[in-house]
Amino acid sequence: DVIQKTSPRIFAVGFSLGGAILAKHLQERPDSPIEAAALVAAPLQLSRTSEFLSSSLIGRLMSVALAVGVKLAYFTTMRNSPHTAAVSTKQVLMATRIQDIDDSIVVPMNGYKDRKDYYDS
Repeated sequence: DVIQKTSPRIFAVGFSLGGAILAKHLQERPDSPIEAAALVAAPLQLSRTSEFLSSSLIGRLMSVALAVGVKLAYFTTMRNSPHTAAVSTKQVLMATRIQDIDDSIVVPMNGYKDRKDYYDS
C-alpha cells in the first residue's frame, strides 16, 4: 500500500529462488500491483531441481554450497525474526543439503505440509 502511494508503477526482478517466489506470487495474486516482472535463472520446477541436486556430483556440491549460504544467512540475519518461530535451530544446524534447508526453514516458515507440498506449490 505504501509503495503504491509513493510509486505509481512497480516492476520486479527475481533472481534464482527469488524468481520462483516472485512467479508464485504473481500466479497466486492476479491483483498484485506489480506491472512487469523478470525472472533470472529461476528454478520453476523445484522437484526437478531437487532431483538434479541429488543426482550428480556437481549438483551435490551445489546443494552443499547453497545450504551453507542459507545457514549463514539464517544465523546472521533471520534467526531472531518473528517469522522463524516455527523453525528448529537444531534442524538448521544439522542441515547439510539444500533439501534439508527446505525441510528445516522453508517448509515451517511458510506453512507447507512438507517439502513435496512446497515443491508442488
